[in-house]
Amino acid sequence: MKDDNKDSSFGLIPSNWEVAKLGDIFESIGNFSYTRADLKNELDEGCVFYIHYGDIHATYSQIILDFSKEKNIPVLKEDIVLPAAVEYLKNGDLVIADASEDYEGIGKCIELTNIGNKKVIGGLHTIILRDKCRKTFDGYRGYLLRNNIVSKELRRIATGTSVYGITKSNLSRVNLLLPPLPEQKKIADILTTVDDKLENIESQIAEYTNLKTGLMQLLLTKGIGHTKFVDSELGMIPEGWKVVKLGDIGEFSKGKGISKSDVVSNGIPCIRYGEIYTVHHYVVKKFYSYITKEVAANSKLLNKNDILFAGSGETVEDIGKAIAYIGDEEAYAGGDTIIFSPKEDDSVFLSYCLNDKTVTSQRVKFGQGNSVVHIYSKDLCKLFVPKPPIKEQQKISNILNAVDDKIESLQQKKEEFTNLKKGLMEQLLTGRIRVKV
Repeated sequence: MKDDNKDSSFGLIPSNWEVAKLGDIFESIGNFSYTRADLKNELDEGCVFYIHYGDIHATYSQIILDFSKEKNIPVLKEDIVLPAAVEYLKNGDLVIADASEDYEGIGKCIELTNIGNKKVIGGLHTIILRDKCRKTFDGYRGYLLRNNIVSKELRRIATGTSVYGITKSNLSRVNLLLPPLPEQKKIADILTTVDDKLENIESQIAEYTNLKTGLMQLLLTKGIGHTKFVDSELGMIPEGWKVVKLGDIGEFSKGKGISKSDVVSNGIPCIRYGEIYTVHHYVVKKFYSYITKEVAANSKLLNKNDILFAGSGETVEDIGKAIAYIGDEEAYAGGDTIIFSPKEDDSVFLSYCLNDKTVTSQRVKFGQGNSVVHIYSKDLCKLFVPKPPIKEQQKISNILNAVDDKIESLQQKKEEFTNLKKGLMEQLLTGRIRVKV
């Protein structure tokens, strides 16, 4: 920061920046309390777009909501009649979620842009703010509440226990940090460039995820290049494929040991049962936990091409999720994991099959328990799975694994840009780093 700065409630800030109460800059616009039952996703002529607080948390990942792209924004049903004097939202309006189940979501907001002639209203649990004195720049308003000091203040004034809320009156007293308008524009240009990149990456992830879903549905039931099909326990399958019980094509064993207190920062890699349904998907690509040699001596050594199942979980969907271990590294499986060692089949192909709906629909029937659901090898051995020739299994697994690798690469890139954005916001929104205007 340059020497021309001054002291403020935000600490040292540039001398030409201003600190102002939110209520002195913005006026509050009315909202409506319609619920999901009053909404639909099909657009029609003259429809009214509805900004739902839940979508601010879950759907709108960026700070700017661009109506020209119409990101599946819900609309009101045709039979709902609004008051004649309704005030529709405008470009630049801020819509804030006034309730959140966690601290991170308190004060989460979106700035509306490219509304055009569309009719837009704010909904239940939202606070709508409009700049009444033109001290904020279009595209910058959405970042005003993302300043770290402002975020801390929002958490401080939030009330509640399991759900945290903020009121209009409390919000109006929050201090905002305002650079000059030209600097706001430059900062907004930088941050929205990163946001645009993130949005592009998210679109690519969605495209490849949809591609993978389609490929799994096709390859795991139709195979590659088949024209003749026969009926089976799993429906129609290619001629030349078999349907077998999992217990007939391999052997089961159990993981053991490895409590949370056994995990160390460096050591021999291991897989704990909870990681199977949280961080590993289809194939083990990296490790998240490590143990000492002493703990490993009392655990279960994994062999290349083993498949691991989560033996317990909180829901029937969690239990029995499968991942394939195809590495050469010495690694161990903890308790509450079930290990399946195929005799000859491709473990990656089997992993995709075991997580496909044709098999998961069988698996959930075996779940036992209430608060914690368990599944056992005596049940898993009864699962029907398709069995193509081994070369076709390998071709299918290579195709699906290549798409997964692309998705993982994009997710890593997304994380990099997310971290870049956090760093830029921390520096630019506080004046620690200045931009040239």
